[in-house]
Amino acid sequence: MARKVVAEARSKPQAKPAAAPRRAAARPRTRKPATGVRKKRRQSRDVVAAIEQLNRRYYDAFQSLDTEEMGRVWWHDEAAACIHPGWDIRHGWTAVRETFDDIFRNTRSIRFALGDVRVRIVGDIAYVSCIENLVSEESDTGDYLGAVLATNIFERRRSEWRLIHHHASPFASDEADLPEGPLH
Repeated sequence: MARKVVAEARSKPQAKPAAAPRRAAARPRTRKPATGVRKKRRQSRDVVAAIEQLNRRYYDAFQSLDTEEMGRVWWHDEAAACIHPGWDIRHGWTAVRETFDDIFRNTRSIRFALGDVRVRIVGDIAYVSCIENLVSEESDTGDYLGAVLATNIFERRRSEWRLIHHHASPFASDEADLPEGPLH
């Protein structure tokens, strides 16, 4: 019997609710983000700018052919790792530093023009990917013109960012922008 009552109740036409009175069209609100959100965005832009600047310092140190200057950009511990094009991976600051000593000792000059620089920050790690368009005058093998894909990973410790990993791999590019002057 209960089923029958429910079925009958469904079959009765429903009364339409009275139409709500019309209001004047409301203007769309343009809300400013909460203060915390604006502060977080500003801090995020500031961190990205700091990472971009630190990445430029890495290439400035490279162009200076100065191992001491290069050392100011890196963390000096066993977490440091570096892969230069055609080289094996080197772990630890001492081994990484030796790669730069070797490169700098055998290079008369090197210039970088960076392309497609992208920064991504996740917590205390920042990733920078880019194309290194470079011209290098090497003492034994002559000049090198080419493009290299690179990833630089920076780590923040005690509110300071430094390089912890560099990986560069050559690639063929018909449109490499070879540098004619300094990096920036």
